[in-house]
Parts: sequence; structure tokens; C-alpha cells
Amino acid sequence: MSKAHRFIAIAGIAAIAGSSQAATLHGTVRDTDGAVVAGANVQVAPAMADRTNIIQTVSTDAQGQYSISSLAAGSYTLTVSMGSLRGSTIRPVSLTENDKKTVDLVLKPVAAAAEFFDEPTFAVAGVTENTYVGGHGSETVMRSTEALTKAAASLEKTPTGIPAAAGAEEKSLRARVAAEPGDFLANDQLGRFLFASGDYTEALVYLKKAAELNPKQAAVHHSIAAADERVNDPLDAVREYQRAAELDPSETNLFDWGTELLIHKAPEPAVQVFNSGIQRFPLSSRMLLGAAVAAYARGDFSQAARRFFQAADLNPADPVPYMFLGKLQAPQITQSDGLLERLARFAAFQPQNAWANYYYAVALWNRRKSPDDTGTRERVESLLQKAVRLDPRLAPAFFESGVVYLDKHDTQEAIRVFKKALEIDPGMEQAHYDLAQAYRQSGNLQEAQKEIEMFRKLSEASAEQLAKQRSELQQFVFALKSPASN
Repeated sequence: MSKAHRFIAIAGIAAIAGSSQAATLHGTVRDTDGAVVAGANVQVAPAMADRTNIIQTVSTDAQGQYSISSLAAGSYTLTVSMGSLRGSTIRPVSLTENDKKTVDLVLKPVAAAAEFFDEPTFAVAGVTENTYVGGHGSETVMRSTEALTKAAASLEKTPTGIPAAAGAEEKSLRARVAAEPGDFLANDQLGRFLFASGDYTEALVYLKKAAELNPKQAAVHHSIAAADERVNDPLDAVREYQRAAELDPSETNLFDWGTELLIHKAPEPAVQVFNSGIQRFPLSSRMLLGAAVAAYARGDFSQAARRFFQAADLNPADPVPYMFLGKLQAPQITQSDGLLERLARFAAFQPQNAWANYYYAVALWNRRKSPDDTGTRERVESLLQKAVRLDPRLAPAFFESGVVYLDKHDTQEAIRVFKKALEIDPGMEQAHYDLAQAYRQSGNLQEAQKEIEMFRKLSEASAEQLAKQRSELQQFVFALKSPASN
């Protein structure tokens, strides 16, 4: 596989007077030799300060030219890319009414990345019980880390090579393996069939046989890793994911390897793998999110914020990165302008999305200057009311509304919405606690005591369940080493 060139875009911007009803961006994409580049993707998105316009993407024609019209006045970012090649973001590009601007882009090759680091600077040596001693920050941050890790793992695609061949039947596949035990394809297909049927233990027998017959097939190593994880053998799984990535450093193989490391509490190696994936696939949103979660897990909140924001900016209309942003609890990020700006953009791009309105409301509330900041409180209250209108089952929005009502000393309304949240989700611990506070403020001490007792009961039960889940999760033991070490 040849090494891929990565490109940096350099823009020359010249304003030209125009007479159209809306602003237009156009230009030509060339390489460093001056040759036009056909098929390059040029994307225009609103800048952070301007959230009223939508993203547009076009491809250059045979002459390397592009044109994006019908743009409202405002400030934009301009990104150019080609396939998996890197494109720089040009910002800001300011447009006025009836404006035309020419933005000529040059794809400039820089030193190509290696197919993958030849020698990983870590080694997974074994597994141990997950004791959860220490950590970065509070229990709240730890829980958010676990939620983010699960969310990252959910971004996995169907494992390569796993689905059984269409029309395949177990009997005929077994007969073929019996007749030709040294046939790679026969063993591979039977293994994939058994995996798809849920028989992971027996699937491993045939998948490993296939790997013995053809050890250079990345897909079969990926399949073995997926089966290993399902039979609770994460150590072999991570080694097979690594082997698959070494043979074929595809986006899927690198992402799944990094995710396996992340799930089993090895964030430092996971950061290395995801960063390598970003070098090869800079336009992969889930690779950026994986790197962000890994940095968050190791307490590097500055790097985590950078990666989360890159993922959100890659395609501002994609809701997935914003759902990650909404789960963040580290104050180093939740108090940042970057988070607030991007969640505001989410709400602007998807005004009919209940979660978008809810997350923006929470971000605003977290940044409220003081209890006297009634303007922010009214804005938050409006967003939360909109969220529950859009989704009457969105318990977190009802709960957050109760917090706002308590802040303005409207205890009866707070009681109403806290009870609504608990009607939807009776297990919401904090809602029981805050409902108790509302009852106490209203003078109903008997109901307040009931809610406090329920809060304690649920908290103890959830703590026991969480401790059990954490203790059952095997944690990788790994060693970091210098790149030159063997």
C-alpha cells in the first residue's frame, strides 16, 4: 500500500464586487505545481459567531473550479479535502450582501505519514482487576468518562468479515470444512456464520484455523478479536485488533483497536492509536471523538476539548459530536467558551431537536454569571420549555427546569416538574434529592423526608451496581516504552 500524501490548503482571497441577490464563494484548487485538482471537496460552514446559516459542500469540476452560492452575509470557515487527505480550515471568510469572493486553494504536500508506527510505543502485557484507585477528578467526572467510553464504543461498525455469506447454511459449511480442512475460505466462512449465529466459542475454532492458514488476512484477525471480546478474552482481542491494524491500517481497524484499549482502561495507548488514525484519516469524526475520549479519560482536558471541538467542527450539521459534548462534566471544558459556542450552534442547526435545546440550556446555565443574571435564566427556561414540548419524555429537561424554578424560588412549579421527571424516570437519584429540597422549602417536611429516603436507597443501590460493573471489567496492564525500544 503506498504512502498517502497529506495536504495543507493555502488560500489567496480577493474580494470582487457582485450583483447577485446572495453572496458567492468561488475559486480554483491547484497542487503545488500549478495543476488543477478535480474532485476535491470544498466545504463552507458558518463561523462560531454566525450560527444562522447551514453548511454546504461541493466538489471541484474537471477544471479544478468550485462555486458556492446562495450564502447569506456573515463569517464562514472554508475547508478543502480530497478523500482521506488532510485539508486546512481557512477562517474567517467574511461576506456581505451581494458579495463575491474568490478563494483559490493550493493543496500542498507535506511529509507523508508512515502507514502506521512501525513499533508501537506501548505493550499490553496482561489484564488485572479494575480497582479504580485514584483517577482524574471527581466521581462525577469519572462517571462521565465511563459514559463517553460507552458512547465511543457504540460508534463501531459491524466487525469486518463477521456477517455470514448470503444464503449460507451451517450444514453445507460444515461439510465443506470436513472435506477440505485446509481451505482458508471454508474455515473463515463457517467461523463468520457461527459468529453471526451467536456461537462465539466455536466460531473462534474456525476463525483461528483460518488465521493459521492465511495469517496475512487482516479481516480474519479482526473477526477473531470481535469474537474474543464476546467470550471475555480482552487480552487476545486487543492483540488481534492490533494485528489487523498492522496488516491493514484502515479506519475501522485502527478505530476498533483504539476503542478496545479505551474500554479496558488503557487511555495512554488508546491516545497513540487514535492519533495515528487521525493522521491517516483526518476527516474521520469517530477517530477524533475516540482521541477526545481517551484524552478525557487520562485527565488531559485541554487536549480532549481540542479533539471534541475538531469533531464538532468537521461537519457542523452532524449531531453525533454534540451528543458527546453534552455528556462532558469536567469544569475545565464545561466552563469554556468553545463548548458554549458549539452547543449554541447545535441548537441553531437543529432547532427541532429536543436534545439540542436541552444541552444548550445546560451549557448556558453552567456559565451563568450570578443569581442576579435573570436574562440567562429566562433564556434557559425558554429553551427547556421548548425541549419538553419537542419531547415530552425527556426527563433530564424536566429535571433541569426544576433546578431553574428552585433558583427563582418558585417551589410549586419546581415540585411539579421534578415529579414529572420522576414519572418518566423513577430512578433519577438527583431528582429525588432536589424534590426533597423543594418540599422542604414549601414546608412539607413529611414528603421531603420520603424523597430523601428514596434518594439514599437509590444512591446505595446504584453505587453497588456501579462497583460491581467496575470490578468485573478487566483492565489492561501496559508498559510505555521509547520508540527505539524492542
